[in-house]
Amino acid sequence: MLALDDSAWQRLITAYGGGQEAADLLRELEPDASDGERREALMELLLHQGTIYTATLAAVPHLARMAANAADPQVRADLYILCGWMEASREAGANPRDIASSGEFRRKRQPKLEAEIVERIARGYREGLERLGRLGQAGGGAGRVEAADGGEERAGAAHGGAGPDGNGDGGAERARAAEAERGVERAGNACWAEAEDGGARQTEAMDGGEERAGAAEAERDSEGDSDAVYRLAAHEAYAGRTKNARLLFRFPEGEEYAGACPSCQVPWYIWPEDPEEGEESGAPARKEKRSSWIVHAEDPVFVPAQVGGSSRIRPVDEAAGQPELRALAREAARFGVYATADAAASLGGRVVCPACGTDVSVWEALTEDAERSEAGE
Repeated sequence: MLALDDSAWQRLITAYGGGQEAADLLRELEPDASDGERREALMELLLHQGTIYTATLAAVPHLARMAANAADPQVRADLYILCGWMEASREAGANPRDIASSGEFRRKRQPKLEAEIVERIARGYREGLERLGRLGQAGGGAGRVEAADGGEERAGAAHGGAGPDGNGDGGAERARAAEAERGVERAGNACWAEAEDGGARQTEAMDGGEERAGAAEAERDSEGDSDAVYRLAAHEAYAGRTKNARLLFRFPEGEEYAGACPSCQVPWYIWPEDPEEGEESGAPARKEKRSSWIVHAEDPVFVPAQVGGSSRIRPVDEAAGQPELRALAREAARFGVYATADAAASLGGRVVCPACGTDVSVWEALTEDAERSEAGE
């Protein structure tokens, strides 16, 4: 991890300049991360229009520690979501676990860094992700984010003497913090393991009754909870399902999607056949399942479908769907994000492009377009 007083911050970049400003904001937030204005200022530096920077990679372990120690659940959730968005935006190489190969280190504006600095940043970033993944796991599912190890560190500060600015010994606190860091390194690999096997072990371990109970609980907990989809997106990022995370961060409402035909590159506007279904007065919180989705070659807000051209998506059978999409449907239902859960089969389906007439994959259209929109500088 890159310490906040390390001179290497001056050689890192943010959206608007050098990394020292980010380090200064992190230092100001460390004692109390509840300052929303400072968090917003930091986010503007570290995450800009789907792009992150070397200073972002260096900042994540510090943000993860703040999240673990946050007394306010909303602050904890905000930091969890923010870092998940950063991970979803990262230019990962062929091996997502190889943080040092991330494209952020090769930006034109970024001065070349010594291998030792890159390795320290990469190691800290990975440890930060693992700690954040543990926060989500400690929440017990359905999108709750709990302090997995932060309570222990706060207890150490209360009972083990002074913190960084105090006059006591603080040795017990430092020992507990060091042990917590070692625990993160030992146990945190679970979130990477889930990425490698597509969540198969979790699916095998969950029987139908537990899944239904979890979905019912999520529905109660997420009613009126606009953050549920963002927590789901962050969860998918920490699980290594980057395409799912990017889709969720880009289209959080799940009411409509946009992409481009993989064959002819004509923009697509993907809408449910009846966007008002289930929204009549007195309807339950969960909208009716929307089984029919339409691809439009022109924005239907301005051009009628009969003029611009449209084509109905043929949903994929659940058993034949991609592991990423099966995971998306499962986790969206568990988090209470039902619009996305219901749309998953269509998002993984096929359609005849209304512009060029080629039979293509909807998922490919969505994810390739998202990757282009998330491209760096």
